[in-house]
Amino acid sequence: DFKQARPFRIITGSEDFKGGWFEGPPFKYKKNLSDHERFVNCVRFAPDGSKAVSVGSDKKGFFYDGKTGDKIGEMDQEHKLGIYSVSWNKDSSKFVTASADKTAKIWSADGKMEKSFELGKEVGNQQLGCLWQDDTVISVSLDGDISFLDAETGEVSRVQHGHQKFVTALCFDGNNGKLYSGSYDSRMI
Repeated sequence: DFKQARPFRIITGSEDFKGGWFEGPPFKYKKNLSDHERFVNCVRFAPDGSKAVSVGSDKKGFFYDGKTGDKIGEMDQEHKLGIYSVSWNKDSSKFVTASADKTAKIWSADGKMEKSFELGKEVGNQQLGCLWQDDTVISVSLDGDISFLDAETGEVSRVQHGHQKFVTALCFDGNNGKLYSGSYDSRMI
């Protein structure tokens, strides 16, 4: 991820269980972030640039100072399986995580869990991605379902289902303004 304000920074995560900290421009490697015990799956700077967070397959999340890259904290360990994604809200006061434990969780900026969304019980309900854009919070599952999460109430407001296989047919019904699609796995939406 790229820090959008001066001093500019880049944070990376990788499969060698480490993060990388780069300062610039021109960007130069400064140090390893060696706190994770498994793959580092996602790293994100807070929009205000004050801190960065990394999440990994070890069920952990760590905070780093947005200027120096020094570790400043750790998330409470509330996820039961690996965390695949993290996204901050626009004022850098909260963030959302998506996990293989089939949950998405909302956290305060200091790593305290505030809300948890259980999004199913099947393998396909593992949460692989999340996004907090303005007031919209979403989490995307292995099945491809997009769950819209209400950060205020802690409820799932709606789920958008999609295709997981190639779409092989489309049809538009002009009488009622609906579009129908079908995929080769016999799923029609």
